[in-house]
Amino acid sequence: MKHTFVILAYKKSPYIEECIKSITSQSVKSNCIISTSTPSKFLLEIAHKYKIRIKVNKESNGIADDWTFGYNVAKTDYVTLAHQDDIYLPRYLEECLTSAQKYPENLIVFTDYTEIRKEEIKNNLNLLVKRIMLRLLMLGKSSINSSFTKKVLISFGSPICCPSVMYHKNKIGKLKFGNSFQINMDWKAWYDFTYKTGDFVYISKALVKHRIHKKSQTFSGILVDKRQQEDLRMFSKLWPKPIARIIYNIYKLSYKSNTNSSPGKN
Repeated sequence: MKHTFVILAYKKSPYIEECIKSITSQSVKSNCIISTSTPSKFLLEIAHKYKIRIKVNKESNGIADDWTFGYNVAKTDYVTLAHQDDIYLPRYLEECLTSAQKYPENLIVFTDYTEIRKEEIKNNLNLLVKRIMLRLLMLGKSSINSSFTKKVLISFGSPICCPSVMYHKNKIGKLKFGNSFQINMDWKAWYDFTYKTGDFVYISKALVKHRIHKKSQTFSGILVDKRQQEDLRMFSKLWPKPIARIIYNIYKLSYKSNTNSSPGKN
């Protein structure tokens, strides 16, 4: 097989079984592995039920290490680092592999998404802004490959839905997510990829349902000011500091959509 779903599991997620079911119901077959630094009876039972291997990161120093470990345990050409709370629509992998074949020099293939709070949300301000950014900054194309255009794409924030990303390991090679980040490991990775030869490929179909809830890393990171600090750091990599500060002050208005009263009970 060309592809592996690596489910990044942490402690006891009430949503992980739903995630697994969505992965095992894909229209094309894939390998599937659970990667965790918090092994438990709960995860062992889930893995046994669905006949999924578990790989344990025994030397984790945080979430970035867990992502790096998960990326490395996949031995296939392509890997999706699946977030344990999210849902993948049945044609997610088929669409990603079709696009990868169309653009063989791809570094990453990513898709549009919807959000799950108390219920599925297909459109809100955050989703609308990201879709507009992708349409405009990708110049109406499905693929961009120059270092400049890739950098422009992520220069006003990261419109790339991290759990939707399929990584092309043969093109990317070794990957280590930045330990100095707890929220923006993905954005920093896209920034690093702008210096690599290869395409960013976008599928405009919403093929992932991304769950927002009070225990998610993004939600908790906003509440303790961690995301704000990391966002400003990323903008400062992409812009002169005075401009970075202006863009950041506009961008942080989007935080409200992740901390309002709509997140789910957990």
